[in-house]
Amino acid sequence: MRHPVGVSTWLWTSPLDDSALAEIAERVRAWGFDVLEMPIENPGDWDPVKARVVLDDLGLGATTCLVTSPGRELVAADERTVRETQDYLRRCVDITAEVGAAVVGGPAYASVGRTWRVTQQEREAMYDELRTNLAPVTEYAAAAGVVVAVEPLNRYETSVLNTVDQALEALGPILGPGCGLLVDTYHQNIEERSPADAITRAGAHVAGVQVCANDRGAPGSDHLDWPSILTALDDIGYTGPLCIESFTAHNDAIATAASIWRPLATSQDDLAHAGLRFLKEAMTS
Repeated sequence: MRHPVGVSTWLWTSPLDDSALAEIAERVRAWGFDVLEMPIENPGDWDPVKARVVLDDLGLGATTCLVTSPGRELVAADERTVRETQDYLRRCVDITAEVGAAVVGGPAYASVGRTWRVTQQEREAMYDELRTNLAPVTEYAAAAGVVVAVEPLNRYETSVLNTVDQALEALGPILGPGCGLLVDTYHQNIEERSPADAITRAGAHVAGVQVCANDRGAPGSDHLDWPSILTALDDIGYTGPLCIESFTAHNDAIATAASIWRPLATSQDDLAHAGLRFLKEAMTS
């Protein structure tokens, strides 16, 4: 198998807590998952030290994702908001290190759902502002042995970074030990003319990969060209996990935030099983 396969706890619950983390971790490990992805909606929701013990005992790897809820902004915001967002991101780095993970991924630039029109001149200034405000966080991350993997989102969720090319342009000077890219097949399906080509252009900067079907269902139950995506990841030398990220329609807050208006499988467990089975078969064929 070319990559470990992970799954996000968002498939079942939000916000995550210690009890749910332990229960989900035991179940997904028994099914054959290799990695658990844990969202950091608010520091303190779950204990990274306790989580590390749980994961280590099960032989599960860890990765985390940051959550830019309303008010978490590094661009087009006042100084206090930027400072508080930087503090949140630094705490995400701490939690990631404490739980034994090497990567924290997500849209580390603006709150999800915040969109506005931007001229080319305004975009250039915005990217300069992003580099300035994110650099202290990525330097902090590098010192902790953690990579902040910045995730482009689709046009309906942000105006800042929608494509790999935009991310490379915006982050270029600060890409390195503490800063990389996270590619998500859901967003790529909307924004990239060829997800595989975009992965190739991102190259060694890819630090994390989230996968799901084009409708947020199980990978493999859709029209995405999975062989080309997996080949592109191999060609750039990516060896990290493929983490299934989807969301439950049975939690009002997360269903609304992710626009999950209908069940995407007969059950969330079935979605996870189907995705795991497809990815393992695809990587051994």
